[in-house]
Amino acid sequence: MSVPARLAELLDPEAAGAKFARSGFDVACVRADYVRYKPDDTTIVSYLLTTPRGATERGYVRWCTDTAEADHIAAKAATFRMTTSSLGGATTRLDDHSVFYPFPNDARLRRMRWHTTPRKWKRTLEPLVPHPTQLSASRSSVDILRYKPERRVVVAAHLVTTNQLRRSVLVRYSTSNLAPSMAAVATSLRGSGVDTPRPLMQLDDGRVGIDEFIDADDLRTAVDAHRVSAADVAQAIGAFHEARVDALRRRVVDDLAQARSGLGGLARWCTSTQRLTDVIARRLVRSMPTDTGSDVLLHGDLHDRNIMVRPSGAVTFVDLERVARGPAAIDLGRLRGAGIAASVRHPGLSLNASAFVEQVIEDRRRGQRHPTGEREIAWHTAVALTAQALLAARHLETDWRTSVPTLLELALAELDGLPVA
Repeated sequence: MSVPARLAELLDPEAAGAKFARSGFDVACVRADYVRYKPDDTTIVSYLLTTPRGATERGYVRWCTDTAEADHIAAKAATFRMTTSSLGGATTRLDDHSVFYPFPNDARLRRMRWHTTPRKWKRTLEPLVPHPTQLSASRSSVDILRYKPERRVVVAAHLVTTNQLRRSVLVRYSTSNLAPSMAAVATSLRGSGVDTPRPLMQLDDGRVGIDEFIDADDLRTAVDAHRVSAADVAQAIGAFHEARVDALRRRVVDDLAQARSGLGGLARWCTSTQRLTDVIARRLVRSMPTDTGSDVLLHGDLHDRNIMVRPSGAVTFVDLERVARGPAAIDLGRLRGAGIAASVRHPGLSLNASAFVEQVIEDRRRGQRHPTGEREIAWHTAVALTAQALLAARHLETDWRTSVPTLLELALAELDGLPVA
């Protein structure tokens, strides 16, 4: 890895902890868990911070190469109405290059506190509880499921009323206004017999979507518990692909462009991978499929966390942000890439993932009138593995310096033997 020394300090637990301590934050442990590195722009570093009492808090830093840009960011943040966090402060200058935003403050998700703080829910979520009962902020609670600073936050809001009625909903707040279109897709899918959480309402000009919260396991957990069969998952994917839903078209060349962009970002963040990323980028261009077959309805981001299994055994699809029409190989390759990557990124936790996914794809191809070509699936698997490598690096996973080149080598292996232009 080759990044500026001042930025590298933010990734080191001891150096970062010292910066937080000097800024007045009472923390026992500081761990960076996500990095979005842009050498010519603001770099985002997200943190999990443990207090002396053992509580875990969140926050992120905007780091700038140019200290004048950091001055501008800090001055702009000072004009916002920020929330004092449980860490003991609001937006804070950590050093000349860095501005820290403690959760629930965010430079772009400006209304995050309204959707992640129970005492604010009376204005946003109370319509979801039966009238005339009222929401009890003290009894309600929240679980942060996913948070990417300045992009999106997904939470499980556990609502409790004054007369002890309980209801949980999923709240997704992002910088884009896709909530109405995602709700329309979900409604159409449900009408076509595809299981997906029921949309409940949208807020903030479409930037907030609220869906039913489903009691279900992700696919990896269900596979390890032997609660789902490959045939059932393949059948559910087939029903998704055949659903009649209006959606934009996704082209293979779009996936190529995204993969090349990701490989370039990975090479800048982890310079030791540059030889591999350059070779893969060239091979992807030369072997891009041209005969991709007829279009289907794509999930667009098909992997084990977006396929859920309910207690009834029903296979359910979540996170519909990338639904589109395009070649089935896009979904099958992405699912296969995630299955292969699971044992690399999560050794010991995903022992059955790859074999199970291979069986799902075999069953799905057997159910197609014109089976998706193995070469097309291999190419899209390589694209998916490059994305998995980027995720492992961005999330600073344990042993990521080893797993990233391993995932890239696996991507290159998928491209071996494919015809080239």
